[in-house]
Amino acid sequence: MEDTHRFQIDFLWVRWYGFDGKHKSGFTAKCLHWVGFVDGSNPEAFGSISPANVIRAVHLLPVYRLGTTSDFLAPSIARQPNENDQDYERYSVAMWADRDMIYRYCGLGIGHIATWDATRVFREDLWKAFKLPKELLDPLDLADMDLDYVSDKSESECNSISTARDSDSEGTTDEELGLEIDDDVWETDSDDCDVDYNLDASDLDDAEDELVASCDEDDNENDKGGGE
Repeated sequence: MEDTHRFQIDFLWVRWYGFDGKHKSGFTAKCLHWVGFVDGSNPEAFGSISPANVIRAVHLLPVYRLGTTSDFLAPSIARQPNENDQDYERYSVAMWADRDMIYRYCGLGIGHIATWDATRVFREDLWKAFKLPKELLDPLDLADMDLDYVSDKSESECNSISTARDSDSEGTTDEELGLEIDDDVWETDSDDCDVDYNLDASDLDDAEDELVASCDEDDNENDKGGGE
């Protein structure tokens, strides 16, 4: 009789969600995506996967206003006893839960090349919502593109804003429209386009010293009074 050895096989038994394509969602719509359980009569409703294939957990929020239903699945051990054989009709995918979560949905994070194609639909939606350069959609183009082009384009956008502001001033004024404009806001906005990033090493050292001194002053003030 041959020797037999015990070994462990780890797997996840999963109940799959389906994407609700009828619900307007994403970066452009400024709404969370919706998912719902696949109908239990579908042979693809359940399955098993290796834990090694799990990227990370996803935050799902029940869409409470749609309520619960028992139509997706008959009484089953797939549910918790306190769920009374009910499922929420839809769940919102909280893809803005943290920075890494957003990058997972866009394929922009370090080491996310494996999910680049799978997340293209989300990435294109992001580009459309924020009017980003199309060159950044392709990782190969991103590696070869001239970054000065992106910088020049951003500068031209700042100039176009100033031009639009000047053209408006030739016509109806803000005072005639009854609008209260804070000049400081406009000065701040225009200054954003004129930032000088070519700082000398001495300037950086001085700025660091000022920051350290400021932090020390705050710490000393907190230590003077003691507890209340």
